[in-house]
Amino acid sequence: MYPIVFLYRHHIELALKRVIKRAPYLIERPPTKVESDHLVGHRLDSLWQDFKPMAKAITEAAGWEELPLEDVEGIDDYIRQLCEVDPRSYSLRYAHSTKGDPSLPETLTHINLRHFGELMERLANYLYGLEAATSHWKIQNRKSKPKWLARWQITKATITTTILREARSQTGQSTTVR
Repeated sequence: MYPIVFLYRHHIELALKRVIKRAPYLIERPPTKVESDHLVGHRLDSLWQDFKPMAKAITEAAGWEELPLEDVEGIDDYIRQLCEVDPRSYSLRYAHSTKGDPSLPETLTHINLRHFGELMERLANYLYGLEAATSHWKIQNRKSKPKWLARWQITKATITTTILREARSQTGQSTTVR
């Protein structure tokens, strides 16, 4: 098992999920069923394929230049390599599959952790940069929030308020929700 490599992989997965979750604010459409399904899974290749068209829409909506082709190709390559070794986030986490087979390819005998870590950190920083830019743009344009998103937030607030009231009434605390 390679727990450090798994954690880097997971770091990239979470970074991709965060930037994908921010995208609907900017592209003014709810996530598709497939995109939502991918957000609860662990396939980096699926998440990246979902994000690439969103990136184009985000850059257009924000008035930015498109992501440079060499950046997209570089990320494609990083994601491809990670998916070859660990397509569903189990190979690096567990020594054996549920069938008892080794989870990693026999050809994988060494990993230069320093180099790998530097590359993964570069990728994570790139994704965080996109997330930060989209977050800033979202804050600047709050008033132009899509109607479907406003409805979802109202529903989410109602559910959260109900859960808080129930939890407080069970513990004897005040049921005032602010």
